[in-house]
Amino acid sequence: MKAMKTIIKIILAASVIFATFCQSDSSAQIRLLNQEVEQSRDSCDTILQNVEARIKNNNYMTFEFKAQAIPNEWRQGARGRSVQLTVLLGKPWEGSEQRVKNVMASSQMLTEMSKQLIESCGNVAAVTYWQHQSGFKRTFGSIRGVIREFEYVGADRRNPNILRWGVDLSI
Repeated sequence: MKAMKTIIKIILAASVIFATFCQSDSSAQIRLLNQEVEQSRDSCDTILQNVEARIKNNNYMTFEFKAQAIPNEWRQGARGRSVQLTVLLGKPWEGSEQRVKNVMASSQMLTEMSKQLIESCGNVAAVTYWQHQSGFKRTFGSIRGVIREFEYVGADRRNPNILRWGVDLSI
């Protein structure tokens, strides 16, 4: 698990550096960003550990962080942030289904954890909690300066532009 957290920290830091590097005009801005990433990485790591501990709550449950680039359709609303952090919860065979359902049902807890992750991990635009192998997910991000849950729409092949910031596809 520690190795996974290290990889996530590296991905998060690298994506901030890459996104800013592509948009920066001066090397002074790049040096400043490197300092900010170093400062925020410890805070981000602490929040990742706190989120894991809060979700598990001393119960056995499979738990995994995954970081990926946000969908292109979200870029405008993401305000320069480039990562969607996914939190995979539980596996059916481990007997944690009810614990996972309890976590997924707690809008207040998911909103609070998302806020902490987005504020502490400088390039995280959205946090998605996903019940493993169920298709049930909940995505949160900053909408007009407030961390909120996204709206969900079904995939419509006739309208491929349905996805925008604040809207996620339901599975």
